[in-house]
Amino acid sequence: VTMVGYATWPSEGFTYKAKSFIGAAFDGKTGIWLCPSDADRVVRIDKETGEMKGYADWPVGVTLAPEAFAGGVFTGSHIFLVPYSARFVVKITTETGMMPRLEWPKPLTPPSWAFAGGAFDGESVWLAPATADSVMKIDALTGLMTRYQSIPSECATVPARAVAFVGAVFDKHQSVWFIPNAASCVL
Repeated sequence: VTMVGYATWPSEGFTYKAKSFIGAAFDGKTGIWLCPSDADRVVRIDKETGEMKGYADWPVGVTLAPEAFAGGVFTGSHIFLVPYSARFVVKITTETGMMPRLEWPKPLTPPSWAFAGGAFDGESVWLAPATADSVMKIDALTGLMTRYQSIPSECATVPARAVAFVGAVFDKHQSVWFIPNAASCVL
C-alpha cells in the first residue's frame, strides 16, 4: 500500500479548514469530487496528477450554510450533491462544472439537516432521510422529485429528530437500502 497526500488546494481564494468536506464522488474517469460541508466550493481532484480545481459558480438562491451537503451521488454524467443544511439539491455536470439547482416538489421545504447520503439505481437518485420525514427519489434525467412518506413505524428514530439514516446503497437488483444511524432498523 502506497499512500500519497495531496495538499495543493485550488488557488482561487480557497482556504482549507476542518470540516471543509463531507463525502466525495468518483466521476468514472479521473475526477474525485469533494462535496462541501463548510467549504465554499466543490473541489475536483485529478486522481492521476493530484491537481485540484474549485467550482463555486453556485446557482441563484443557493447559499452555503455550515454543513451544507452530506455527500454526492454520481449518475454517469452528473453528481447530485445531497443537501444536509443546504436548501436545494445541486446537480453538477462533470464535463463542464455547471451547477444548476433542482426544485423541491411543492409545497415541500425540507428541514435543516434533511438528508445524509444517497444512492443511484441506474435511473434515479435516492436521498437518505436524516431528519426529513420522507425518502426523496430524483429522476436523474429530468430532475423530477418524488417524495415517499411511508417509512415503517418500526423504523422510528430514537431519539426523535436525531439523524435517522446516514447513507444508502443500491443492491444492483431492485432495492435501495438505507443505513441507520438513530433509526431502529435498516430500511
